[in-house]
Amino acid sequence: INKDLNETVKQVKENGIEPIVLGNGNKIINLYPENMGKFKEAIQHLEQFDSKDLFLKAMSLGAIGDAFAELKQNNEAFEYYKKASEHTPNDFTTPRYSYKAGLMALELGKKEEALKLFTNIKDNYKASIEAANIDVYLGMAQ
Repeated sequence: INKDLNETVKQVKENGIEPIVLGNGNKIINLYPENMGKFKEAIQHLEQFDSKDLFLKAMSLGAIGDAFAELKQNNEAFEYYKKASEHTPNDFTTPRYSYKAGLMALELGKKEEALKLFTNIKDNYKASIEAANIDVYLGMAQ
């Protein structure tokens, strides 16, 4: 586990919250389990999170988006998903958070934004899981 991740896990545990760690311990999926319901606290901690690991930073931005979505603060969720998708273009976090941003854009009635996000997935991330049914979402955005 890298130094940044160790420090983050230490900070999270000091606050009485167990993190969920992906696979080999190199990446954090979500620092705060949804069933704990501490979304405002999660946002505060995640906004302070800093890492040189570009995947971790993108995932922390996406986790902030998830917390805002749980709080029904959809504009904020959309903005953080978009930030996460743009942070470090790659085959994992970019399509994942572009998809979430696109869904939130549809929810907010921002069809043009959703169309751009879904088109980016279709054109540039064809091998991603998110691309599997992207034509359905493209249709919804038109």
